[in-house]
Amino acid sequence: AVVSTQSTGAFSFRNSLVFHSVDKMTSTYIHSAPVFLVFGIRWFPMEASRFWHSSFPSEFLPWSWQWNVLGPILFSTAHALFYTILVYGILKPGKDVITSFRYLKTTPMARALFRRPRFHHFIGMQLLTTALMSLVTILTYTYFWLHVLQVLLQVVVITWNGATYYVDVFRMSLVKKKK
Repeated sequence: AVVSTQSTGAFSFRNSLVFHSVDKMTSTYIHSAPVFLVFGIRWFPMEASRFWHSSFPSEFLPWSWQWNVLGPILFSTAHALFYTILVYGILKPGKDVITSFRYLKTTPMARALFRRPRFHHFIGMQLLTTALMSLVTILTYTYFWLHVLQVLLQVVVITWNGATYYVDVFRMSLVKKKK
């Protein structure tokens, strides 16, 4: 169920297929690989097991509030605490380093929801997103075609983001050449 929040990375962090950028490809891999892996395990356990050290179960337990909603919220809370302590308590990056909070507070959604986005807004939105996406995950675990649609949407978004990145980069290089 933690995959529910992973799938939002394509949208919130503008994950992109930009093959020459280690940073963009790493972020895309971190947010996409679990989604693709869980899709394979959930719907094709025997085929996915061939490449794993042990077999995956062919039957899955029905969803439950504890494991499919509460579990991801607790994990997301623990992740947020760990990230906050690591980044702001130990590493203390300079103003030139873009952290998750610094990036997300510049998004159009953050500016539309909050006059001046603060860190507690970021944490609240992360927990709300986790809860909502956990409900989406329950549906995608239940309905094959909805899960296919989720995976396809993620692939289309990261491909589109990569294509628009290249269009912007090439356009800027042409503008610089004309000057």
